[in-house]
Amino acid sequence: MSKITAALCLCLGVGVAALSTSTAATIDDGAQLRSDCSGYTLNFQGRTFIPGETVTVTWTITLQQGSTPTTIIDSATFTSTTSNPTPVFTVTRPWNMVMSGAYDILNCGGEGFYSWVSSTGGSSASAWQLVDPATGTAIPGPPPFGNCANTARLTCANVPVVAQCRGPRFWGRRAGEEAGRRNVTGEVLDAVSFISVCGKTLDTTNLNTAFSAEEALCVKGSTDDRLRLARQLSATALNCVMSNAGPNCTGISIGARFNECNNACAANTSPSTISACITDLHCWNRGGTKLASGMCQIGTCNGDGVTACSGDDSCSGETEPSERADCDLNNDEDDETGVCVRTPSNCRQQPLVNASLGLDFTQLGKASSASGCKEARKNSCTIFSCN
Repeated sequence: MSKITAALCLCLGVGVAALSTSTAATIDDGAQLRSDCSGYTLNFQGRTFIPGETVTVTWTITLQQGSTPTTIIDSATFTSTTSNPTPVFTVTRPWNMVMSGAYDILNCGGEGFYSWVSSTGGSSASAWQLVDPATGTAIPGPPPFGNCANTARLTCANVPVVAQCRGPRFWGRRAGEEAGRRNVTGEVLDAVSFISVCGKTLDTTNLNTAFSAEEALCVKGSTDDRLRLARQLSATALNCVMSNAGPNCTGISIGARFNECNNACAANTSPSTISACITDLHCWNRGGTKLASGMCQIGTCNGDGVTACSGDDSCSGETEPSERADCDLNNDEDDETGVCVRTPSNCRQQPLVNASLGLDFTQLGKASSASGCKEARKNSCTIFSCN
């Protein structure tokens, strides 16, 4: 695999430099980032630590493929021991997506940096400096804030994107281990560490926490539209992971719309914008195509190849259940069809398999969190507020 080494040096200001005493830690001996297509390792060199002192380091890595950037933000807390007051802190993480093709690791002010806060009050931040993987020499920088002229390239094998989709109800009712069944949603989250929805990090399926994908997926139809959008966004992100597009939906048809709607949800924009996002994502998660008429076509009546339908009811002139009503239904799928025959190779018909992540859900039984989903719909916890 292609490897990139980035040297990170911490530039301490006058006020922080004073912390290089016996009263606080100083990470001023630099740091190093090593990465390949499976993940990355960060080594932070500590100095003048008090035994037992802790330091929390937060880092940002921005990868860009073509014109599409993906930003990874993570953190870890380390503790110096009595036997090692000058420790090297090491953390290893997988990439939060399937790496496919070539990526530039950006060397920009504000887009490649780390910061730290110690338990004794010391704090600082620094942009990192890249080391050219071909020559092993440092690239001058970092450049001024917003200037991304200095980059390093990470090249990975091409992994095909194959759209796979299931609705929010599918993911919400397979997010536990009831009756010894598989926590499908949890396995997908574990494979990529987390998904980011509406500006919130979702990394668990446990109930009664704002970090729960289950709380995002299982909401009542009578709740506000922002929660309904978070529900659709969560399902889309999980679908994108299974499709080899990563949780940011890179390189897949829904990608641009997903990111527009995710940003709209985070900013809590106008009701009309949020409503349109719900409609569009609901359609894609069903395996549908939005027509100019506004219909979400998932197939044709009796498979005639001509008469567009959004479900069985539309073939008889009736109206399909709304996305809002879908929130309160208890069956696993929102569009089991008979008269409305699905379009061939529809993403809903694709098996849920991601070999790159070691995920295979082709042999699933009944729901694994039907009770948990009902409880989530009844409780007062959401990803925006959970007391």
